[in-house]
Order: sequence, then C-alpha cells, then structure tokens
Amino acid sequence: MLPSVGNRRSMALACALVGLAFAFPAGAFATPRAAELGPPMPLAEPSGGYVGELKVTPDHGPVGTPIAVTGEGFPANQECDLAWGTVTGGWNVTTAAYLGRE
Repeated sequence: MLPSVGNRRSMALACALVGLAFAFPAGAFATPRAAELGPPMPLAEPSGGYVGELKVTPDHGPVGTPIAVTGEGFPANQECDLAWGTVTGGWNVTTAAYLGRE
C-alpha cells in the first residue's frame, strides 16, 4: 500500500521540522534572564528632590521587542542613573480562577 499525497506532505513537513530542530543549538535564540545580566543595584535617590519623566515605547511586547526610551523634564547636561527593576514572583492562578500575585 502506498501512502497518500496528504500523508507524504505531512511526512515531509515533519522531517523538515526535525531537521530545523537539529540545525540550531538549544537556546540559540533565548534572551538572557534579568539575573544573568548582573547583580541587583541599589536604587539611587534623586538629588534636590528633582525627578524627570521617562517614556518607553512600545509599552509592551514579546521578549526581544526593540524599544525606544525618551526623557523630558531633565536639566540639560545632567547625568542620571537608569535602574531597571524586576520582581521575583508569579501569578497565583488555577484553570478557573485568578487568585492574585505571589
């Protein structure tokens, strides 16, 4: 019995996907986790009570999305520290209910 055309196409697609899986090492396209980028830094305190405003666009996207950061309300030629914060935690959910963060 010969395989049908549909089965041969499915088999060819499966072979191509397996070939691609072996062509790239595991994690070849992985983005590093925040902990891999360096140790946490203490937050800086604003001097003189002055704080400007930063805007990030887009405001969300999948991992690896390029972003643009712009600022306004800062004094000219003033040095500033940019600290990226993250949280260790997760969502407390079941298949049917959202129970908050943990």
